[in-house]
Amino acid sequence: MSTKKHLLISLTLVSSSLFAQNMKVVYQEEMRSFVQMNMSGSTSPKQEHVSKKEMVLLYNNGESVYEPVVNHSDEEAVPVQGSPGMKIVMMGNDVKVYKNQKAKEVISEEFIMDRKFLIVDSLKDYNWQLINEDREINGYKCKKATDKSGQTTAWYCLDVPVNDGPYMFWGLPGLIIQLEHQNKKVTATNIAQVSDSEYPIEKPKEGKKVTRKEFDETMMKKMKEMGMPSAGGANVKVNIIQR
Repeated sequence: MSTKKHLLISLTLVSSSLFAQNMKVVYQEEMRSFVQMNMSGSTSPKQEHVSKKEMVLLYNNGESVYEPVVNHSDEEAVPVQGSPGMKIVMMGNDVKVYKNQKAKEVISEEFIMDRKFLIVDSLKDYNWQLINEDREINGYKCKKATDKSGQTTAWYCLDVPVNDGPYMFWGLPGLIIQLEHQNKKVTATNIAQVSDSEYPIEKPKEGKKVTRKEFDETMMKKMKEMGMPSAGGANVKVNIIQR
């Protein structure tokens, strides 16, 4: 074996070992929604709103947790166009997702209005379609992939050999640097090694325990009761009675 080839293999092994340790990835999440109000019987035009928040992925050897950097359960007020001083109050929808690749398990804390649910499910295989297309995102050289349905686009980095990413998404030959899914766009802004003691990976524990199917059915029922469309949370309709 040549010295050059031996060095290349050694570097590959060192790189894989490096990223098998604890890693912290900071993501910037953007969610686009449309708000429409009924005020004393009259309907306002749809108002576009883009919310941003910082999320973090903690990873260690096939186990990870994805959660907000800061708790957003406090209320977010959206100014109403054309109505000075009036704001719509929208509750934050903080999601905490735990993945265990060895156990093929995913556990998440999610909200419907102010009710917290604990969803336990099997880790999904996304059947990624690898596409021969490159892009540089925040200094990371990335390749493109889409899921089987074509509704999710992921840009992953082979230089960071970790098959994980935001939310439930995983299974690519490199860390997901950017993800586009429904009305959300999530982009990695920083990757760093951290210690296990400083950033332990903990399973979500709070909320009513349900399956993913039960949660989705409850969500659909609540949205129907409120007269809201079911397009992945992309639209919000609010009734306001002026007094």
